[in-house]
Amino acid sequence: MIEVAAALSAAFGMGTGLPSIGWNALIAAGIVLVFVAGHRLLEKLLFKLLRVVAKKMDSEVYESIVKAFEKPLKYLFVFLGLYLAYKYLMIQYLPLAAASGFVDKLMRVVVILTMATGFYNLDRVYSSVLFKLDDRLNLGSTVLVKQLTVKVIRTLIMVLAIGMAASEFFDVNGFIAGLGIAGLAFAMAAKDTLGNMIAGMTLIMDRPYDIGEWISCSGVEGEVEELSFRSTRIRTATKEVVVVPNSIMANNPISNFTRRGIRRLRFTLGVTYDAGPEDLENLRDRILSYFDTEDMVLQDGRIVRFDQFGASSLDVLVNCFINTNDLALFFEIRERIQLSVMKIMKEVGTSPAFPSLSIYMETAEAAK
Repeated sequence: MIEVAAALSAAFGMGTGLPSIGWNALIAAGIVLVFVAGHRLLEKLLFKLLRVVAKKMDSEVYESIVKAFEKPLKYLFVFLGLYLAYKYLMIQYLPLAAASGFVDKLMRVVVILTMATGFYNLDRVYSSVLFKLDDRLNLGSTVLVKQLTVKVIRTLIMVLAIGMAASEFFDVNGFIAGLGIAGLAFAMAAKDTLGNMIAGMTLIMDRPYDIGEWISCSGVEGEVEELSFRSTRIRTATKEVVVVPNSIMANNPISNFTRRGIRRLRFTLGVTYDAGPEDLENLRDRILSYFDTEDMVLQDGRIVRFDQFGASSLDVLVNCFINTNDLALFFEIRERIQLSVMKIMKEVGTSPAFPSLSIYMETAEAAK
């Protein structure tokens, strides 16, 4: 290393008053500057041209490929300039060759990581290919399966790249053999994470829900946004994001409201006790007739019945199913139905009851 440092000192004219030897250092610096400027040229000319071509081809895949490799290749161009500058100095000053093996390995690592980053960024391409393959082969894969497949592909790319890069400096086979010794301790320390990953694979195979579906599990209700190896991300009706471990999702009942396609509307009408049997029958018939005018109310499941004698009201059960799974639309239809029922009650001469208490007072003489 002392010889390398001395050679670098000589290459840059340190302590020599910048003799002719310093020109080699300037040439090396010029090489670096050319490649630094060249990476700007790549951005403004080559990649700009490729983006224009991609837009004219109207190819989302081609445009995604250009975007994925644009930044990694620009950085690779700069590293290539540094590498060539070193090679030039090494030819001029042989002592620098002592570090040639290390620099060559470092350059190979840069190339490996650059290409891996580009392929890692091709997630949109992988998704597009999976969707087209699913449509062509009619596999019936869910969005959840496709998203997880893309994540697996990207993870494998990075693991493979890191392994190839590490093999330039270390004995990877010995490292893998050493994992067998530490594997048990690692498994014990990460048992919860491994359990969540296994549960995630179970959810993928069982398909109890998909991305975009409205579910309820373990007290959490909302729309599924993402399923990762460790957890499921759910956005609630109040727009909060709740992250639920996959082990909880796999070990608890899941209600999937999206797949039912409809929503139930159920409420109880409290009618005052001054209403007679004919009034209740008239109220029942009018509500059922009103349901016939509502296109969103399904025929099956319509129930309007005198249910019970309440503490301060005659309770009439109203039950029906709304042909929508959209929560906002359901609230709108529910409001319209309940307002219409209020009008019907007024038209038939019945009144809504409210909790009341009757007090009977007697005089002292009457009590005797």
